[in-house]
Amino acid sequence: GRYDEFVSLEHKICEAREAARAAHALQKDSHAQAAKQAEAMLAKRIKASRALEDATEAFEKLGGLPKDLAEGAEATRLQALGPKRLWARLNAIGNELKGCGNVNKKALDQYADFVEKRAKLREGRNEVDLAESAIQKLITYLDGRKENALRDLFTTVADHFAQVFSELVAGGSGRLVMQYAPAGSGGDGPSASAGGPSGDREPVGEPVGVGIHVKFATQGDTQTMNQLSGGQKTMVALCLVFAIQRIDSAPFYIFDEIDAALDATHRAGLAAMIERQSATRDAQGRARTPTQFITTTFRPELVSAGQRFYGVTHLNKTSTVKPIQMGEAQRVIAEDQSRARQHARPK
Repeated sequence: GRYDEFVSLEHKICEAREAARAAHALQKDSHAQAAKQAEAMLAKRIKASRALEDATEAFEKLGGLPKDLAEGAEATRLQALGPKRLWARLNAIGNELKGCGNVNKKALDQYADFVEKRAKLREGRNEVDLAESAIQKLITYLDGRKENALRDLFTTVADHFAQVFSELVAGGSGRLVMQYAPAGSGGDGPSASAGGPSGDREPVGEPVGVGIHVKFATQGDTQTMNQLSGGQKTMVALCLVFAIQRIDSAPFYIFDEIDAALDATHRAGLAAMIERQSATRDAQGRARTPTQFITTTFRPELVSAGQRFYGVTHLNKTSTVKPIQMGEAQRVIAEDQSRARQHARPK
């Protein structure tokens, strides 16, 4: 009886062993199949990752979407189409693009960049225009002040010129005339004038020069510079110098034989003028800084108005300067005039 039990138990053990072997083989097959499935899924994942990378690169090459497509009602409408319809539309658009040949896919980005640059340039241009307008206003203001200052200075000089001329030329009169170019002529030449200290007419155009109109006692008509003799031109020039001196005096003046072409009356008037202009007080008795006049002359009138005298001699190609008294200076001048009269007598 026990032997039979033992045999039966051995059969059960063998069956259990076979069942375990079958289960192990089945499990092994399952593991192999799962491994194959995992490898297949990994391969699909790698392929999908590569496709995603390619799609991302392609999307970046296409550039960004316009604002009207990325936002707003158009974006909502596209989202409502769904992926399949969007892909179908995208493929259709792609086929259309292929038919267009080479297309600049960054044109939209470049356009947006150009629009931004243009806006900045316009803004800069507006700033330049505003600056130009401000500069033009400043130029106009300064031109106005310059013209006013020039007109005021000219009027003052003209007043002094008329006064000095009447002092130097007894019975005469003189005035300065500002000459203006006609409006719109570009300053080609003076054709209108505003005269003298009082201004005979309103200025026309731009100032282009100064004219001088004078009348001497011996001549009844008013004359211009071209009609004057040498001595008369000298008197006019001296009047202008003295007129300017009364406005902006220089420390000293050097006159080289300015009386050579003047007659005795005008020489006497010139000497008196120099004496007044070099005085330490003006005609009203007010103190002022004196002006020094250095003159060379062969006439007695200027010597009579002088304070210090120097004689110049020339011997053996050498010039010598020495201080002398008024009497000696007058004697030298008298001798020179006597010699000149003797040479002038007909033989």
